[in-house]
Amino acid sequence: MTKLIRAVMRGASVILLLTGACASAPLRQASDVQLASLTTAELVYYRVRLEWFESAEARRAFDQLKRRDPADVCRTIAQILDAYDPRTRQGRSGGRGEEAPWAQSLADRFHANVIRVKALEEGRAALAACRRRLERQREAGYDREPQPYNDAAYARAMVYRGDLMGYEGMMGTNLRDLDIARQLEHDYGVKLSAEERRRFSDFLTAKDPRYVGWSEVQSLAQDRGRITFVNFEPYYQAYLEFKRAGDIKR
Repeated sequence: MTKLIRAVMRGASVILLLTGACASAPLRQASDVQLASLTTAELVYYRVRLEWFESAEARRAFDQLKRRDPADVCRTIAQILDAYDPRTRQGRSGGRGEEAPWAQSLADRFHANVIRVKALEEGRAALAACRRRLERQREAGYDREPQPYNDAAYARAMVYRGDLMGYEGMMGTNLRDLDIARQLEHDYGVKLSAEERRRFSDFLTAKDPRYVGWSEVQSLAQDRGRITFVNFEPYYQAYLEFKRAGDIKR
């Protein structure tokens, strides 16, 4: 495990700073006023080029992106993903290899916290770009652990596996859906199977693709960091509606 963490962190630390593909990209350490003045495309590039995705700076940029049209965000994400091709020198140049995984992470973050991207035409196009990128990586051998061991190649394989899981989560259910199911069980004694959880996720997406943002979330340190929704009532009422619709038997 230590070897895995060291390799992944070493691979993740090589992130392109704000130069290259987006000529009008802003300088780092932008103020809130500067961030607000950026186009959505510039803001997406700014976000994916930050060295640490969980930094205060990254959170400020994400807060700005949450206010933008998600269709525009998804269009730029798709462009970044489609620009990367590990099979060719040109496809790997200009920081494309560093930008692409962070662009998919941004899509995943939007999917989990803002809106189900699969509900948008532009979101589905971004997901198709995710799939094409993964296919190109697989053709380039990124899905295989290196023999003999090599730090960079091993980190690359781990990032590929993580991105594959992230893509599958955006296509189906992800950790936020699991958080909802866990709170249903904890607060109301309702236990959903994996198939019921998938159908409930589809029901919520059809009802309101922004359901992931119905409530703020918090981590309960006293309960092993369990994620809970501050206001769970909208989710419970949606579950009752889901149940009345005949999608579940209780």
